[in-house]
Amino acid sequence: MTVVAYSETGQPSFQIAEYNPQVYGTSSEITTLSFTLVNTGGAPGHAELQLYNHNNQLLTWQQVALQPGETITVPLQAKLPPSPGTYTWAAKVYNLDTGSYDDEKTITVTVLSELIRNGDFSQGSAYWNLENPWYVDTSLQLARAHTRTNEDFSASISQTFEVPGTVTLTQLQLYYYMYASPPGQVEALQLSITIERDTTTLWSDSISWDQSTNLASGTYTAPLSLQLTPGTYRLRIAAIVDVKRGGLSELDVRVDNVSLLAAPP
Repeated sequence: MTVVAYSETGQPSFQIAEYNPQVYGTSSEITTLSFTLVNTGGAPGHAELQLYNHNNQLLTWQQVALQPGETITVPLQAKLPPSPGTYTWAAKVYNLDTGSYDDEKTITVTVLSELIRNGDFSQGSAYWNLENPWYVDTSLQLARAHTRTNEDFSASISQTFEVPGTVTLTQLQLYYYMYASPPGQVEALQLSITIERDTTTLWSDSISWDQSTNLASGTYTAPLSLQLTPGTYRLRIAAIVDVKRGGLSELDVRVDNVSLLAAPP
């Protein structure tokens, strides 16, 4: 938070009291930046909040009117750069009454790389390796393992991805759905998620179904801080099923909207 100093002059004066100095997003994403402006002067006035990109180009602006001591939250919407990297933007407050700039703040904009291709399965199984019984359900547009079994099994969907330079993984996200019927025939049902390089597992986690009559579904989000050096890696999502001896169960496991984001070093 910025420390605000109030003036006793008979002119308006404007400061950015609160803002987010770090912005993260993906290539060409439309993002909203929020700023709190305050009139620290001794008179009402008008200000224009301006947002400039790394090339000092004016992206957007908004005009406001404030009484002395009044604050207002100003949202500004802008498109992030198309290329991954770190950029420096600036927010400036132009005093329309005095014709001068009263305040300026620096914003670090980080455009993240999306490492997974066809994460929404809109291109069918392109870029993915699907082990039986996984397939792409074209009507639901997602990866699905829908089968009847009386045996334990483990089957995965996976995708290899290239890292051309050193990056830091920041977030893994996916939609999941798991259900077994009848529930009592299944000892365990889970999705195991791993990030691998060759035969080494670099990171892992799992999502489990609680063996109830209710299905398990939702958006799984894992914050990451895993640095990768240049090379080839694999994201693997495996359905692991443990069926009661002699039992027969219908299983339905689904995965969609798979995303793995990386930030430059």
